Amino acid sequence: MDNSNSQCVTTTPPKESLLSTLIEMVNDHKSSKRDILDKTLNLLVGGNFDIENAFVISSPSNLKMTFELLNHCDSTEQAEILTYLSIMLRKSISNLNSASQAGFTDYIISKLPTADELLSHVLLELLSVMLHFTITVKELKRIIQFLKAQGKNWPRHSFQLLSVLSQLTITHGPSTFFNFSEILENSPNINLDTSPSQTKTTPSPSNPVQGRSVGIALPPIRSWPSTSGWTFHTWMRLDPVCNTVVDTCKPYLYCFRTSRGVGYSAHFVGSCLVITSLKTPTKGFQHCIKFEFQLRKWYMVTLVQVYNRWKSSEIQAFVDGSLVYVAEFSWLVKTSDVFDKCFIGCSSEGDNDRVFNGQMSAIYMLDKSISSDCVKAIYNLKSSYQGQFKYDIDTEGFRMTPDYKILHESRLWEHIGFHYNPKACESQLCFECRGNNNYFVHSPHALMLQGVQSITTHSLYFSLHSIGGIRVFLPLFSQLDLLLEETTSDSICPV
Repeated sequence: MDNSNSQCVTTTPPKESLLSTLIEMVNDHKSSKRDILDKTLNLLVGGNFDIENAFVISSPSNLKMTFELLNHCDSTEQAEILTYLSIMLRKSISNLNSASQAGFTDYIISKLPTADELLSHVLLELLSVMLHFTITVKELKRIIQFLKAQGKNWPRHSFQLLSVLSQLTITHGPSTFFNFSEILENSPNINLDTSPSQTKTTPSPSNPVQGRSVGIALPPIRSWPSTSGWTFHTWMRLDPVCNTVVDTCKPYLYCFRTSRGVGYSAHFVGSCLVITSLKTPTKGFQHCIKFEFQLRKWYMVTLVQVYNRWKSSEIQAFVDGSLVYVAEFSWLVKTSDVFDKCFIGCSSEGDNDRVFNGQMSAIYMLDKSISSDCVKAIYNLKSSYQGQFKYDIDTEGFRMTPDYKILHESRLWEHIGFHYNPKACESQLCFECRGNNNYFVHSPHALMLQGVQSITTHSLYFSLHSIGGIRVFLPLFSQLDLLLEETTSDSICPV
C-alpha cells in the first residue's frame, strides 16, 4: 500500500479535556505561572493567543471554563489572568458580548466578598468595564443586594461599587447595534504540551486559517434613485479583530452594484473613507474623504450624493453632523440593470480582506439629498435614535427645539428607501422597517451573514426603570451613617 500521499491528521482534543489538563497543571505546582497563563489565554481565544493579532474570545463557553480554572488558582494567578482578560475586554465589543453571555458580571460580584486587596482591585476594574457595556435588571438587583449592610458596617468594597455605579450615567454609542466580527476558522490546535519541542503549532497547508464571510446581504433593488440624489446614513465604529492588518485591509461600509459590477461603494483605507462610483466595470471615479477615523470610537456618518442637472453633481460627507468634505463628483450611474449585488459591511466579491469589522447602528438609505441643517438635527437626536423621523414618541423631549421643525418640514419618512434596524431582527433575518417595497424586486428583508449579529445592551437608566426607578436605592439611605467595613473612620457620604 502506497502511503506517499498520506498526511498525518491531528484532532483538537475536547474542551473538557483541555480544562482538566490545565487544572492538573495548576494543582501539581510543577508548571510555571507564565506557562499556565499562556495556556489559559490560548484556551480563551481557541488558538495561539496574541495581544495584537489573536485576542478575540472564541466562545462564551471558553470563558466559563476559565472561571472554573480560576477556582483552582491562587490569588496572584487569578489576578494575572484577569488582568489580561481586562485588556481583551477593552479591545473588543465581541469580547464584552461573550463575557456578558457567560455571566461574567455575576461571577465578579460573587468573588468580591472573599477577594484580597490585589484581586479585588482587578475585579472592580473588570466590573466597571462590564457595567459600562451593559447592566441587566438581574445584575442591578444583585448589586443592590450586595450593598445592603450587615450589622453596623457597609459591606466590603461598597464605596468603590457605588463609585462605579455613579459613572454609568454617561453612555457612549447606541444601546442596540449590528456587530460585524470576522470569525477565524480552523484555528491552530491548542497545545498544552509543556515540552520545548511542542510549544509551537502551525496550521496544515491543506487546511489554512480562513475567515467567514461577514456582512448583511440586501435583496435585489429594482432601480437606484438618481435624479433626486440619495443619502446613506448610519452610526458606525471600527473594531478590527487584528491590529496588524488595519493598513492592509479595505473594509467596506457598503456596496451597491449590479451583476456587471457597476454601482456605488464606500470602503476604508487605513483611517480614511473612500467613495467609489463605477459607471462601467473598468471605469469609475473615487474620492477620499479627508477625515481620520479613529479605531473603537463611534461616529455618525452621512454621505449625501447631490444631483445637479445643469451643473456638476457633488458629494458631501458629514461626520458627527459636521460637513468634513465636499467635492464635485459625477457619481450618477446610468443603468437599467437590477442592483443584485448589494451588501452592508462587505464587498460584492466576498473577499475576506474587504469585510467590515466593527459595529453599526440603524442603517438608512434616503432617496433624496438632505441638507446640512437636517444632518445636524439628526445628530442632535444622538446615537440611540433608530426611528423613522415620523412619530412624536420617537422624538419625545425634542419637539420644542428648532431641530424638530427642521426634521418635520423635511418629511424624511417619505424618502426612506430602506431602513434596517438592529432591534428588528429574528435569527439571521433583518426586517426592513420602512415597509417600502417600491425599490425592491421582491421581499425587502435582508439576511445577516455569518459573523453578524444584533446585540442589545442595557443602560443603568433602562434597568432602573424596569424595577421601579430610583426608589430601589431609598433603603440604602438609611445606611448613610454607617461605617465602611474596611475602615473605622470614613463613611459612605462622600459618594
